[in-house]
Amino acid sequence: MANKVILSKFGSLNWADLGKGAIMAVGTPVLYMLQELIPGWNADPIVKAALGALITYLIKNITSPAAVITTYSSNDEAASVAADINPK
Repeated sequence: MANKVILSKFGSLNWADLGKGAIMAVGTPVLYMLQELIPGWNADPIVKAALGALITYLIKNITSPAAVITTYSSNDEAASVAADINPK
């Protein structure tokens, strides 16, 4: 049977999430403005915003590190494994 390590609780945020949010907050309007510079590209603004957000989201996911998730029967086992993986 597979085991799982839960490294963050539901609803929690960390510094990596702030970085990912910054990528989205900066990338979407930058890509929108770049689309404005394309001659002959007369799409609706909502289409341009959606396309900019999609491309930025894909860039964010490409730059995210790989994750390995393993499940355990109790959270105590998961916490001890997480401490072994990332000692502080």
